[in-house]
Amino acid sequence: MTTIPAPHDGALPDPEETDSRATRREADRAAKPAKKANKSRSVDAATTTREAMRASLIGQGFDPDVVEVMLPPADVSKKAYTVRLAVADAVRAMRQDLPRSEKTWAPYLQLLVDGLPGMCPCPCPACAVGPCPCPGGVDGHADVCAMPDDEMHTDCAVRYVGVPDMPVKKVARSTLSDAAWWAQRRGLKRTVARNVKREQAGRPLLHSDGRGAREQFLQASRWMFGWLGDDDKVKANPAAKLKLPPRQEAGSRSLTEEEFLEVYGVAVSTGQDPTLDGLILRHLLIQAVRRGALLDTTCGGLDVEGCRIRYWDQKKQT
Repeated sequence: MTTIPAPHDGALPDPEETDSRATRREADRAAKPAKKANKSRSVDAATTTREAMRASLIGQGFDPDVVEVMLPPADVSKKAYTVRLAVADAVRAMRQDLPRSEKTWAPYLQLLVDGLPGMCPCPCPACAVGPCPCPGGVDGHADVCAMPDDEMHTDCAVRYVGVPDMPVKKVARSTLSDAAWWAQRRGLKRTVARNVKREQAGRPLLHSDGRGAREQFLQASRWMFGWLGDDDKVKANPAAKLKLPPRQEAGSRSLTEEEFLEVYGVAVSTGQDPTLDGLILRHLLIQAVRRGALLDTTCGGLDVEGCRIRYWDQKKQT
């Protein structure tokens, strides 16, 4: 009699069936990277399309909050750590680690999230003082607009909408360079708007061209991405190799003897305490101390017996 072995009898599996299962597992394992890449490309395409639609609607004058409601939710991976989240976390960390820098750097980092939907790129007085009068696009510029020819953006309809939904790992140097350009342009337009009022009042004009704003944005970005790198949320710092703009030559100078005497004469003849004002000015002149350091001097810093004064520089903590 022939006995047919059953699985519970300890029979070995069919070699051909085993090889087939192993082959399928190997094929599935090999296909996983391709499936993941296809999914990533699909998400990137959807995100790019959504950002283009968002920029177009904001450029037409729609409110950014209304646009977010109009558009479908951003199709990003649940594990994606976006710029919006990174900026929020970085500002909270800055509040603890660098409280003195938060007031300056936080608004520049928020630029990556909010963009500048209400600002055109033109630095002419007509576009800087109030709402841009240009229709933009194929309709060109208004007669009062004087857009320079060598600008990176020559269309007044262009707006910077930020990159709030971009995964922070995909932020490149070009992304930050573009945002830095807009930060500098906002600073320049503020100077132009102020100079219009100063010229009408007969006051000296300002010469800032926004380079300080660009530097502050890059410094804030360097810190944020360095902090993200320490938390293993990014592999590299895209702002590290972006060059800071050269500083503008300082327009300040020392007062001449005649100018100082004029200032001193006003100080000791006006004000609520002319005697104290005169003492402060003489002390600044003789000791060559910073104004802030002198005003922050406390009674504990006075050494009457040794005829010495200890100053405290709040900025340098020295």
